[in-house]
Amino acid sequence: AILAQGLRWVGSVGIVAQPKWDCLCAMREGVLGERATPLLKVHDGRASLHPDGLDVIRQIPGLIYAVILMGDGRAGKSYLASQVLRNEGVFASSDAAEPVTKGIDIVAVPLRKMEADVLDSTGSAPVRQDVCLEQMHMLVMDCEGFNNALGPIRTLVNVIGALVATEVVFVASASITEQALQNLAATLAARSLVRMGEDSALPEQSLIFVVNKNTLQYGSASLEQALLAHDSDPGRMENRSLLVKWFPKRTFCSIPLMSKTVQAGFDDDIVGLRKAILEDMRPLSVGGTNVRPDQFVAMLEMIADQIRDMSEVSLPSMTRVIVGDGCLAPVSTKLRKAAQESYPRLQDYDPKFDEHDPRQGCLTQFDEQTRHITERALVVDARQDLAAKLDEDWARARQLNIANGEQVQEVFNETREVVLSEEPRALGTCGLLATIKIVTQVVQVDSRMAIVKRSGALEHTEWTPQGPEKETRESAIQRGKKAPQLLGGLLKLSPNSVRAFVTLGNLAYQQRKCAVQEGHFLWWDPVTTSNAWQEVSGCISFVHNLAVCEEDDSDPSAFVIRPAKPGGWEVPETFGGGAQRAFKFKVQKGAHTRRQWVSAVRKNIQWASLVRQQVGEERLRAAVLRQKPMLRDIGGC
Repeated sequence: AILAQGLRWVGSVGIVAQPKWDCLCAMREGVLGERATPLLKVHDGRASLHPDGLDVIRQIPGLIYAVILMGDGRAGKSYLASQVLRNEGVFASSDAAEPVTKGIDIVAVPLRKMEADVLDSTGSAPVRQDVCLEQMHMLVMDCEGFNNALGPIRTLVNVIGALVATEVVFVASASITEQALQNLAATLAARSLVRMGEDSALPEQSLIFVVNKNTLQYGSASLEQALLAHDSDPGRMENRSLLVKWFPKRTFCSIPLMSKTVQAGFDDDIVGLRKAILEDMRPLSVGGTNVRPDQFVAMLEMIADQIRDMSEVSLPSMTRVIVGDGCLAPVSTKLRKAAQESYPRLQDYDPKFDEHDPRQGCLTQFDEQTRHITERALVVDARQDLAAKLDEDWARARQLNIANGEQVQEVFNETREVVLSEEPRALGTCGLLATIKIVTQVVQVDSRMAIVKRSGALEHTEWTPQGPEKETRESAIQRGKKAPQLLGGLLKLSPNSVRAFVTLGNLAYQQRKCAVQEGHFLWWDPVTTSNAWQEVSGCISFVHNLAVCEEDDSDPSAFVIRPAKPGGWEVPETFGGGAQRAFKFKVQKGAHTRRQWVSAVRKNIQWASLVRQQVGEERLRAAVLRQKPMLRDIGGC
């Protein structure tokens, strides 16, 4: 969910250099705050976000203090918003009976400008030490009124606005009415339909209740007195309890009906309202994370998607109609339809039909999609009704599947392999791996016909032998699958540093005869070693050691064989120089090329790795000697 996962911002705004920030604000303030822009409109009963309003939000530099004006229709919300911003006419307003604001209109202004306005008016500004004004804008959202007789009641518009506001300014006309309290409570009831994650929460909100065009004598405690009234009427107290719970901080303001005789009082009360709004200024935050403009847009889009299909309700029915008809019924209908579409097509019998039972999954989805709803009694009733309908649908589909089960479905052939005998034998009588035992199996393949009925019943013919055949378990060392062999003369770099120093490097390379075969690389002095029973000078067993063969980039005639593991050679007993030694060889003119040697060595390394996998480390340790082989073990020498 956007609220739970998408708002992970570490505060990158705070590291912007101040001159760069001032430049950015100066460029954007020319566009922001000049006029109201539509954010949300309703057409044919469906709400949609307006791209112009979303663009305004995206242009805001820094964080957002979101303030929403909502309440009675024709109560003067748009006029008050313009007065609070000290920009008369920024929100369209008129004395006509028809509503002027339809949907939600917005204006964004820098908070440092608003702070300066209050300072000019009162001589003191409500500065909060924990808020950086240079990095915040106030987003004022002017909502369509509730109860204008010539305009539709669009609860959805107010719900969407209230869900993303930090400060809620509710404007009532002339007095604190029961209808106004019901309208405000209705938005809170509908708000519970927004799906939230386990670790997410809606923005913390404060309430400023404004009575505009007031001709009565109200005090600062008038709102609290109204919320405590009618304690004997459960219906009315339910609305009041909801308001007290959702808005722990509540402020009351009254604005007189403006006339020539009350102009000064009107201006003072507007300044007081402006100051009250700024005293609570704080960036919009979700889950402890400040919301950036692009994330604010994402929140709006998510909320609009989740509430767009919820039908508007007539007040004051509120919770039961909103939750039951507006949420639970559509969820149940959608899940039931999805369950029906998931049933297997029953043109043929499906023996695994019961494995496709979607009922429990649908009920789990219902629980997930409705766990945010606080009216649990409604949720329980809707869940039971959904479960009964799912059982009815599934019983009909299952009965149809059973009816198809008495017909023959298909006929097919089955085979099996039967090991008749196993015979271990030596791979050969000579060679480096001559002592390895391989297993030859005699396998008989049998076949039979299987007749499957749609009910799932099976009938078989008798097994018929197809004839035995031999196969070897260790495929890497079968005849014809050995690694390539290569034999020839090479120059081997001597590990003796004293020898290289005394001869000035001239005798650092020694003439050696070399062979690569059966996962081994061997070398010996052809002058001193010529008897078949003599051991070679050195041997690298790729069967015991993981190795890498690389071409020397600094010498086009040289290549290097080194250990592949950081710990070095695992079995270094068959050569000198220790476990970390790297062997360097140079080819000679007229002999095998470096490419031929490197290719042969690499293929032997790969082949030895396959032998190690198929034969196993334990068998190799027992069969392949950890000592230098004799000349007689080398084929072709």
